[in-house]
Amino acid sequence: PSTFNSDLALFKNFHLGEKHGIQFRWETYNIFNHTNFKDIDGSMTFACTAAAAGTTPPGTPDPTCTAALPILKQTNTRFGAPITARFPRVMQGSLRFSF
Repeated sequence: PSTFNSDLALFKNFHLGEKHGIQFRWETYNIFNHTNFKDIDGSMTFACTAAAAGTTPPGTPDPTCTAALPILKQTNTRFGAPITARFPRVMQGSLRFSF
């Protein structure tokens, strides 16, 4: 899946004399809080069903797959759906003293 991410960092420097200073920083990651999916369900499970009249009625599950004309159908209903998402908006502040 694609990733849409916008980050923002703001800072302000305060000078304390000639050699010392303090910097206040505020950083925001994923500022618009866009949902970014991390993993997609790609597991496929199959079941055998009967296609034509014979020993098994058409469309019924056949666990041994012994129907005259078997049809394999994908049975995972979550196939292709997102499983997990990346981190939401994260903010952090810091104060740095320079000497």
